[in-house]
Parts: sequence; structure tokens; C-alpha cells
Amino acid sequence: MIKAAAMLVVISGCYFYYPDLPKTTVKPIEGATIELKTRDHTDWYPCGESDKDCELHDGKLRRADSYVILSANYEGKKLSQADFRALADPEYPKRIQQIEAKKGTCRLSLVPSVIAAIGILAETVVVAGSSQFGDRTLPLALISGGVAIGGAALSYPLGGYACRAAGKLAEPLHLDYGDEIYVRPDRTALAEEMQSLTATFNARLHGPAAPDPTETPGTDAPDPGTTDDADEQPK
Repeated sequence: MIKAAAMLVVISGCYFYYPDLPKTTVKPIEGATIELKTRDHTDWYPCGESDKDCELHDGKLRRADSYVILSANYEGKKLSQADFRALADPEYPKRIQQIEAKKGTCRLSLVPSVIAAIGILAETVVVAGSSQFGDRTLPLALISGGVAIGGAALSYPLGGYACRAAGKLAEPLHLDYGDEIYVRPDRTALAEEMQSLTATFNARLHGPAAPDPTETPGTDAPDPGTTDDADEQPK
């Protein structure tokens, strides 16, 4: 029963996970644009028995892991993913508010999780001191184990669901990424999103194209005083 209760406590602890929302420090600078930079990088690993694409590197057979490192630069400074989104993603404040709105409910799941931890601790003490508790060992172990299981079971409906929802909302933002993104096949979507946000941000600074001052307005309009059909002229 201790193992079952311990497992549930661990699971309930997973519910109480609220995503880290780093504070942004970057401030918009008038006229400044975001520049995306890339560079190729290769890591070399020892070849395993199942590796087929190995080559000689530094005198040893190695397996190459090549990818592109992407960084967003603003006024000569690399931006973290949080700072980048604070600048370039107009939906970022709204998305952060949606995550923060679930924080209070998420915290409620900590209460049953703590109760579950206390229950399993009490059960462990009772089982370990069975010689002292005598005939009361089994009833006390069942009670403390029931408290542990009950607390763990209540963790999700009493707030754990909000923790999970907050995590799912934060996941597409990749706020745990630093100022360099390793673009592998599973991260091409993030690189494409950054390119799109950067292009929109930079275009927004320049605004719509100005009209050509050399072009005379209305030059393509026909002369109202003439007509192309000669037969319509009065005789």
C-alpha cells in the first residue's frame, strides 16, 4: 500500500507544476529592427553498433549531428525567447494573461498534495515502528495510507487540471529557451514562426509604402471632353 500511495503522491506532485514565466527586460527602441542570424553547427558522438552513418573525425569513427543555430538580435543583443515574443508577438500579453489566470486555481492542488505527503510519511512511520504500535499497526497504516491516497486523488480536481492547462498554453511559447534555438527537424515550425513574426515586426516599423511624388494623380482617367466614337458626334 505504501508503494501505491507513494506513486499517487508523485503523480499529484506532477499536477502542481506551474510554468515559469520569465520577466522580460527588453524595451522597444524607435526605429530598431530585429535581425535573425543563423550558423551551422555539428556535434560529434562515438559510433554505436546500430549507427550506420559514421565517418572519420579526429582519427576516430564518429557520428555527426548537424543542425542550425538560430538567434534573434536586437540592437546588437541576443534576445531570449521571452524577450523576442514580448517585442514581436502582438498576442504575447494576452497569452501570458491566459496562463496567469490559472495560477490561483493551480495553487489549490498543493493542499491535497501536501496532505497526501503527510499521509504517506505517517504510514511509513507506523510500518517502521510496528513493534511499538502492536495491534494498532494495521488500522493506523490503513488510515494514513487512505489519507495519502485520498489527498493524491483530490489533487487533480482541486486545481491540478488548471496546472496542466497552464502548461499546455505555455508550451507553444517555448519560454524556457534561451537566446539560441537549435533548429532540428522537430523545431522547424518554431523557426518559421520566428521568421514570420520578425518580418511582420520590421514591416510594421516602416509602415505602408509612400506614394511616388513624380506620379500625377488621375493621369489614367479619360478626358471627359472627348469620345472615341465619332458616330456619336452631332451632324
